[in-house]
Amino acid sequence: MAVSGHFRARAAAHIAGRLLVLDTTGDSMAPTIASGERVVVDTGHKTPTPDGLYAIRDSFSCIVVKRLQLLRSARPTRVKIISDNANHPSEKSARRDRNRRQGALLPQAF
Repeated sequence: MAVSGHFRARAAAHIAGRLLVLDTTGDSMAPTIASGERVVVDTGHKTPTPDGLYAIRDSFSCIVVKRLQLLRSARPTRVKIISDNANHPSEKSARRDRNRRQGALLPQAF
């Protein structure tokens, strides 16, 4: 099935409206993301599946980049919040705590 150029243009505009560019600071995601790198976030993808890198709000309402892993066997289901830098500890959060999730990082951004 052929997709019209008009449809592709509308779809691209819709997706572009969901994108957010963030400047990162700190070393919690090193070596994956270095301080000062820019990342692109899809704010329409807030459910942490598949596991991967997401922008979330921390307890101070700051946006941070973390690796999220859905702990499917936990009851209630929880999300593990992981820093790639071993000097920063992981934490767990209730899956229903959706107000923290800002969106998924796009793979080409890192």
